[in-house]
Amino acid sequence: MFENTIDKKLEFNGARKKLTKQVQYIVLHHSGASADQTVEQIHAYHLGKGWIGVGYNLLVDKNGNMYWGRGIDYVGAHCKGYNEISIGICAIGNMETDTMTKAQKENIIKLVREVKEYYPSISKIVGHKELEATSCPGKNYPLSEIINAANENIDKNSTEKQSCEEALLKEGDIGNNVSAMQSKLVALKYDLGYIDGIFGVKTKAALIAYQKAKSLSETGCLDSNTYAHLNEDVAEFKLPQIKKGSTGEYVKMLERLLDKRKYSLEEDGIFGKLTEAAVISFQKKSGLGADGIVGVKTWHALLS
Repeated sequence: MFENTIDKKLEFNGARKKLTKQVQYIVLHHSGASADQTVEQIHAYHLGKGWIGVGYNLLVDKNGNMYWGRGIDYVGAHCKGYNEISIGICAIGNMETDTMTKAQKENIIKLVREVKEYYPSISKIVGHKELEATSCPGKNYPLSEIINAANENIDKNSTEKQSCEEALLKEGDIGNNVSAMQSKLVALKYDLGYIDGIFGVKTKAALIAYQKAKSLSETGCLDSNTYAHLNEDVAEFKLPQIKKGSTGEYVKMLERLLDKRKYSLEEDGIFGKLTEAAVISFQKKSGLGADGIVGVKTWHALLS
């Protein structure tokens, strides 16, 4: 949280007051000046107004760089009557005439989400103009878009956390069940490295890609709904018997599954001598009849 927020080591003209009341608001601002304005310049301007220093708690420039102002634990000077119960986030630039950059918008959303996580008591995200008679944060400030996106991220994170707590498998798990899930993902052309029974970063990324493609909740965990879809998409009893001389997509699937078990096969869709040798080796290791023919039992072993 806040790990990418830059500390400019600003020197304040006096002690910053600690936030002691329950924080209820995030207030969104623009600086109202050039997008090339620096945090130091804003700090100097606010010192010139007789303040102890920059009034915003956090600032984001046009390049998406995030900066500490007053800080997350201190009372700001950005919204009269609400400073002791709010956190102020400023977009550097004049949003009456400028248009917010994608990087700036994305990182304001990121900060809003992190501030709300830091202060769970926050119930409202508002523009400055909703609390005071002002045009801030400007007519071009994408206020609704930022608020909606931030809240969607919060809701999504909450759903994902709950889903993973109840999941069949999640990152960090190991064992045969992980291998079976990996095998099905590989069969469906999702790249996760080797089928090793370890639910790591690559496996999670492959699972999220599958969930996205199927319009499922992108939790990165194997929940019951994702499990059902995987089993339906790779139903063993529907897979055909293939052997030396066979060609096509099912041969490619076989080659992918064997290659990810370190048999080093080229995915060319041709069931030749090398593929047959790999199948026989796999069948022997799996305690199956080593005939080189891939039927229901061999498919089952490959996918479990």
